[in-house]
Amino acid sequence: MTPTDTPGTPPRGLLFVVSAPSGAGKTSLVRALREGWIAGAGLDVYDPEPLPKDSPLLSMDNVVLSPHMAAHTDEALLRMAMVVKDVLAVIDGRPPDYPVPPPR
Repeated sequence: MTPTDTPGTPPRGLLFVVSAPSGAGKTSLVRALREGWIAGAGLDVYDPEPLPKDSPLLSMDNVVLSPHMAAHTDEALLRMAMVVKDVLAVIDGRPPDYPVPPPR
């Protein structure tokens, strides 16, 4: 989508990035933010990490940056512990407590 697809319409979309955009993806994101294709973006992961001091993302008012902390919630940490417990069980020859359902 480009601004010419909906002339006169203000940008309403927000983009939340939880995987590192790199190369063309990062260039496209900066362009979309600068040209108003999207209203803003929130990023938790960067490529490279940390962002270089000259990254345009650091000076954009329509960007919120967090220090790669999306996985640091009580629920996320609990789920990671469950996965580790299951991996150790399988390595030990026991069935996992939380198996992945087979594909349909």
